[in-house]
Amino acid sequence: MLLRYILAISLLIGTNILSCSAEDSVTICDSSRGCFSAEYAETIYKRENNGHWVRTIRTSNGSDPYTFLSELIKRTVSDKDVTQLIQTLQDSRNQLTVNLSDLGITVESVRAHRGKLFEEVKESESDLLKSAPDKYNYLFDFSNIAKVVTESLRCPDDADAASESLPMGNFVSCKISDTNTGASVEASSCGTVGWLLPWRIKSGTNVWYTYSLRVPKAIKAFAEQDGPNANISYGLLDGSKYWQQKFWTDEIVDQLKDQINQAVAIDIVSSWQGYDRAAKEFQLLNAKIIAMGVPNIQEYGFTTGNKYEDKNPQPGTIDTLRIYLKVKKAAVINTVTWNNFLNNRHEPKSNWNDLLAEYQKDLQITQSYHWLADWKSCACHNTIELQIQAGQSIYKPAALTEAGKDAHLHGCSEIHLELKPNDFSWCDVYLCNTENVAIIIPGFDYPALPPIQAKHWLDKINTGADWHNKYILVQSNGKHDVRTIPGPIKW
Repeated sequence: MLLRYILAISLLIGTNILSCSAEDSVTICDSSRGCFSAEYAETIYKRENNGHWVRTIRTSNGSDPYTFLSELIKRTVSDKDVTQLIQTLQDSRNQLTVNLSDLGITVESVRAHRGKLFEEVKESESDLLKSAPDKYNYLFDFSNIAKVVTESLRCPDDADAASESLPMGNFVSCKISDTNTGASVEASSCGTVGWLLPWRIKSGTNVWYTYSLRVPKAIKAFAEQDGPNANISYGLLDGSKYWQQKFWTDEIVDQLKDQINQAVAIDIVSSWQGYDRAAKEFQLLNAKIIAMGVPNIQEYGFTTGNKYEDKNPQPGTIDTLRIYLKVKKAAVINTVTWNNFLNNRHEPKSNWNDLLAEYQKDLQITQSYHWLADWKSCACHNTIELQIQAGQSIYKPAALTEAGKDAHLHGCSEIHLELKPNDFSWCDVYLCNTENVAIIIPGFDYPALPPIQAKHWLDKINTGADWHNKYILVQSNGKHDVRTIPGPIKW
């Protein structure tokens, strides 16, 4: 009898030890990272011997999200609570598409906000956008707004797991391990809108993206309420305020402004002389109207209104068409970005015929720098973009001017190129054809590629932490030298 009692107690203790296994936990990470600051809250629930899950919170509001202010705050949840959370995440597979009515976006709500949206979108510093014709009013219809929202909530292209390091911007994750139910479920989101849609769910080996609002609501109930995304004042885990207010006053206004800007810009550039001829050489990817600084606005027919100031050249900003083009024929140059200034009568400084002449000249010179073509051929994702400004292909930043002085160059930088691995601007290349050399200005601290990937000498260079004071002087044959610009650069 005594032996049976001891055996029963042993089995009970064994069961309790199993129930509070280290694997039995709910971990919620709530972070928001910017360039200079970060907020972080980590909430961990662990099952204890009595079957209750006890919470521990670690928070940080410093620039380093890995430096924590830790405290133990007693709060318990039950097995039933955890089981319901698991069930909510698993049931989210039933909503794989966005339901706009859940977000309050309906024909009726668009109609109610249409007048105010129209007023706010037409408020612009550019006369071109203020006077946008009525033919663009269809952009304020429900069908277009629904399309904008749906596209902005599109799932990421890849379904890989999130990085172990905390990403920039908003990030919330929830990881659950429960030996009682055998569940291992994860939910994560880097969303930028209310409810942080969409959510990536992983249950066992199955992965899907969901638009179920039950997911963020369930996670918020477990999260630290002062976390950056769970905070009731400004957090996005509760998206009610976002979709009721901010969406209509900020988000969709910005989206509609961009759409009208692009539509007006494309209409303008397609009317310039030589467009049909240029269409054989380039594919028009996009165009937009921007305000760009010029050293003398009088050159474009503008004045300050002060006759004494206008006796001398006056700097200022004017409407500029920024045009993005893709080269149709195979060449060392893949894409072209063209900034074309408009005068006070909205006439362009140059036309498509001018652009074609400039492009053909720059292409011929670029092809003579064989190391550029060699770098491009080393990886299929390497591309080269030509920058052309108002019919001329160069803009001289302070770093380039200082580098030219340090290299004792007299005539420099007739052509401006950007090297783009993975469509990401890596560095600026300025071809100084009169002296048959090039200057490379690094765009940021870009480390050398691993030896197995570095097939070109340019990929083997590590500019280091002080990259902003470095430049690379390259001869036409590819011989190169990494140099430091003496003294501070006057940006």
